Amino acid sequence: MSIVTIQLGQCGNQIGCDLFSLLYQDAHQTPKYSSLETLENTSYKMDTLERYFTEINTSSEKRYEAKAVLVDMEVKVVHACKQTAAKTGAWNYSSSSLVRKKGSGNNWALGFHGYGHSVADDVIDLCRKEAEKCDRFAGFFILMSLAGGTGSGLGAYVTQELRDAFPSSYLVNHVVWPYTSGEVIVQNYNIMLTMSRLQASSDLVIAQRNDHLHQICAKRLGFKKISLQHVNSVIAHKLASILQPATEEYRSVNTLSGIVTALGTHPAYKLASVKCIPHISDQAMSYSVFVWPALLKHMKQMLIADSPMEDGINWEIREPQQSSTASASDVFESHTQDGEIRRSSFNKSIANLMILRGKELHEADTNSFSNPRLYSEGSPIYTEWQQPRSFNQYQKSITLLSNSQTFVQPLTKSVTKAWEMFNSKAYLHQYEKYGLGVDDFIDSFGVVEQMIADYSRI
Repeated sequence: MSIVTIQLGQCGNQIGCDLFSLLYQDAHQTPKYSSLETLENTSYKMDTLERYFTEINTSSEKRYEAKAVLVDMEVKVVHACKQTAAKTGAWNYSSSSLVRKKGSGNNWALGFHGYGHSVADDVIDLCRKEAEKCDRFAGFFILMSLAGGTGSGLGAYVTQELRDAFPSSYLVNHVVWPYTSGEVIVQNYNIMLTMSRLQASSDLVIAQRNDHLHQICAKRLGFKKISLQHVNSVIAHKLASILQPATEEYRSVNTLSGIVTALGTHPAYKLASVKCIPHISDQAMSYSVFVWPALLKHMKQMLIADSPMEDGINWEIREPQQSSTASASDVFESHTQDGEIRRSSFNKSIANLMILRGKELHEADTNSFSNPRLYSEGSPIYTEWQQPRSFNQYQKSITLLSNSQTFVQPLTKSVTKAWEMFNSKAYLHQYEKYGLGVDDFIDSFGVVEQMIADYSRI
């Protein structure tokens, strides 16, 4: 079933462009490490194209248009995305885009109340037209940031309007968490305001943290001077590893509904992280060999120790021996990205979705991921998808989407800093100027603090 992607703001548009390029490239390239028959490779390719692209046939050529709506309050990023796609000579964007001449200036209220009220109807109309092009429509995949004004503010408004306009369609948001060191001075306000709105309107929110993505670029991919393009390429790799065709017990998976069914099990718990292994540089790819037992061992520890990558995993943290309640021996000191010391137990899960891609899948023993000790009471909810075709030229790879306690610490930190700013009335006038009052802030604090409390006690 087809998915319409909505690219919002600079972050959402740049990631979307990288994502569609990778989806198209992965579908068309000949896998190095796959023994699949030609028919199976062709099926994989056609499934990808049908899901994410519209085939346009003219008298002179056949081309593919991304099933996407591009939205930004400035022209340059959308224009650059369209140029980048066109230069591939393989796919391009359609005319489904909306731009204005002036951005939101990192002001969430301007994005939500200012531009939201004025452009939402036009955005919804573009989304409806893209959905109507699909033979079978599954839902919307919404790419946005948490720090800026357009991506976060307008993104939250558009998501809420989509929920009203398409009540039976799936809405999955992907958000990028800003660097802890601070990209935008009001980013903690924007994080809190966005997360509180998405909690009400989205089916599932997949979040990735720039701090972790930066670590992967530096330690796993070997980039010396890390650019935004490097970070975006890692995001695109992770997302494509989720979105490409896979099967569950030999049945083809409808990606959005499958993700929500696997992870969005309760309206109070809508946050998911994504972990991938391996991450290796292009130079190391040709001489690297991976086996399922080692990959699964590392992924299991990445889950319970809440590590973003293979390097630096805390192997001392372990699952409880008797129940899902951590004992004193299961609690360890660890360091945050800022060097702070915190006490933490293992990362408890509500639900996990694991996707294995590559050859020799029969050698992958995943039974330990359904161990009840990993999960809250009433679980486990473990789902597994497989695809024998290698992904992005990785011989074997694992992606884990996890609805767990991963975001308790960053959410707590953001809310604490937001409260400090709020109590000193810092920058509130900028939000009040566009109709966001003190009561709106208080309501948002309440929603996010409830999210933290819910995840903390699982």
